Amino acid sequence: MILCWTIYKIPNPEEDVQRVSNQISKVLVMPGTALVLSTTYVASSAIYISYTYLAPILKLHGIGSQVGFSLLLFGAGAVAGILVTGKFIDQYLRKTLLVSMILGAISLLIIGVAGDFTLIIYISIVIWGYSFGGLPSLLQTATIRTTMGAYELGSSMTVTVYNIGVFSGGIIGGLIVDSAGPYQLTWVSFSMITMVIVLIILGKSDAFPK
Repeated sequence: MILCWTIYKIPNPEEDVQRVSNQISKVLVMPGTALVLSTTYVASSAIYISYTYLAPILKLHGIGSQVGFSLLLFGAGAVAGILVTGKFIDQYLRKTLLVSMILGAISLLIIGVAGDFTLIIYISIVIWGYSFGGLPSLLQTATIRTTMGAYELGSSMTVTVYNIGVFSGGIIGGLIVDSAGPYQLTWVSFSMITMVIVLIILGKSDAFPK
């Protein structure tokens, strides 16, 4: 009896998949949406290429035993980034995102050239965490704004793309460590965040209008 009722009540899965596919296609052609999602993927990949392999990066700079402390600094910076983002996200999303990514690029650049200057590395890690803290909210809000009338789908697409970027960052970072060593990690992340900055600038009209 329960089985029959379940079969009767549950929608046709093929029809449901087709409906969602059609909705996704409509959302992707909305002005700015594809660019926001592309920015989301590149940004999350860039961050996690280095963040996933923070231990070998620190070891390279002679502070491999300070992973826990470095993560604490990163987390403190991230909390500060979340608080500041919450204050400015509604009126100044584009500017806040740009500043965040510029600070992220600068911090990774400094980490790459800091050598054994431990204090500078620690300060850079805090700034890096700050740049990361509000990023998911900024990107998700940007997607919601571009997906007019399809907010839930747009939001879920952002989360999915962001997590794919996290996964990709881990894989790419691992390949870099195996082939070129940890020294190249921050440089690749820096290059990709620079690309993110370019995408934000290019998206001024539709993806990140304000």
